[in-house]
Amino acid sequence: MIPMLTNRSVALRLFEEVWNQGHIELIPELVHSDAITYDLEGPGVVTNSFATFKVFHSQMRGAIPDLKITILDTIAEEDKVVLRTQSNGTHLGSDLGMPPTGNPIDFAAVVILRFRDGKIAESWNFIDQLSFYQQLRVLNVR
Repeated sequence: MIPMLTNRSVALRLFEEVWNQGHIELIPELVHSDAITYDLEGPGVVTNSFATFKVFHSQMRGAIPDLKITILDTIAEEDKVVLRTQSNGTHLGSDLGMPPTGNPIDFAAVVILRFRDGKIAESWNFIDQLSFYQQLRVLNVR
């Protein structure tokens, strides 16, 4: 009998194995095919995260190929896991729709994951987009 992974361990695998190591083939093992994501394409936008996540992952890794996400904190309670993260890398590709700047990128995020049957069923992503776009020199706001 294979032991059931905890929600926290599934969340950590998503960030370490999928994001940091690039193993997108693990997505079906960790994420429900009918999962939904909030906030990847803007406030209030709901997307099918299984399909959208692969595109989002590809765009981020294409734009920032050395992207490294560090988990600073996790809180696991019932069917949810909350992660506070710090991400860094170098903007070397145009996959986010802007020419590469070569700039170092360092930004924070908070992700809330809801689980069903040991897989991610919903996610809410709160990325410090102001800092992100300022570092890419897309915004010049202080």
